[in-house]
Amino acid sequence: MNQKMNLITRSWDKFEDSYRTMAFSNGDRCRNDPDRKMTVRLKCGIKNEITDVDEPSHCETSSPVLVHAALD
Repeated sequence: MNQKMNLITRSWDKFEDSYRTMAFSNGDRCRNDPDRKMTVRLKCGIKNEITDVDEPSHCETSSPVLVHAALD
């Protein structure tokens, strides 16, 4: 049986860490647990690219994203 992991988060909440991190919440329900959350860590890159997706804790994902913009 194939199961598809649903990582949809519905709301952007705020920037954190001097605008280097974006926090999202109110995602899809996670197997009778709280709604999913996601943290996106912005990093400088030559092109815009999602480089990885990790689930450091249950129903919370984290992803580094390369962006073609000047981030100090």
